[in-house]
Amino acid sequence: VPVIMMTLLCFATPPQYSKTFLGELADKHERLKEIEEPKIIVVGGSSVAFGLDSKLLEEHMGMPVVNFGLYASLGTKIMFDLTRPYIREGDIVIIAPELDPQTLSLYFNAEAMWQALDSDFSMLARVRGSELAALVGGWFEYVGKKSRLWLTRADLDPEGVYNRDSFNEYGDISYPRPYNTMLLGYDPNKQIVLDPSIYSRDFLDYMNEYIAHIRKRGAKAYYTFPPMNSTALAPADDESLLEFYRFLRENIDCEAISDINDYLIEENYFFDSNFHLNDSGVRLRTALLIED
Repeated sequence: VPVIMMTLLCFATPPQYSKTFLGELADKHERLKEIEEPKIIVVGGSSVAFGLDSKLLEEHMGMPVVNFGLYASLGTKIMFDLTRPYIREGDIVIIAPELDPQTLSLYFNAEAMWQALDSDFSMLARVRGSELAALVGGWFEYVGKKSRLWLTRADLDPEGVYNRDSFNEYGDISYPRPYNTMLLGYDPNKQIVLDPSIYSRDFLDYMNEYIAHIRKRGAKAYYTFPPMNSTALAPADDESLLEFYRFLRENIDCEAISDINDYLIEENYFFDSNFHLNDSGVRLRTALLIED
């Protein structure tokens, strides 16, 4: 009886997280499913959500664009897995995770994923392997929180940019961001390190398997860099940068189409993190990606 009650509370009660930032994943997933013609899919974390003008990219490339980046706490692997069934012949998949040890690993946050699933449980069918086990382990906690929100009629509708309404139809954040809001112009607690050690071996293996899947579907895969606040960059000499490039060339099974120096961008183009662009930064980064 308790299990039946929990199941009803999970699937039969209205969504409670649909207005939150994570609620946007359902819209991105729906757009990905709906476009059957050859398209560009940009896969990554929040630097993709905060850093792309998909309409501009679409106009220049002559192909529909899906912005499939949302939140680092979901993990990069789940973003790969959600796109797999909808990659079709003629598609271009741009892989653009943040250069951060968490996003370059097989990290997965079950609590964040349940909140994203709350708006579209069909995405459960795309969860694979250990992530599915993690979701089962976090199910009771999620249902408990959802039930309390429903029973108390709490309305989760965050103010500011971190809201589902901040996104446009492409999956880009269109919330006005005119300037840098960080006190120092960068986040000193999130230093950007260009070193091969930020990539975990199991992530590289999984990403290369994903790239092979893209090719089997008759599509093309390319790797690009996220926009990075140059002020937050850890000191690095030319030799270490060359070593980083060599590592990417030897360990990633697709072409890196971008020059990393182009994506080390001045702090005045950023918004509230070392990877989140403001309005001017979005235009700059989109122009770079179009050129690449």
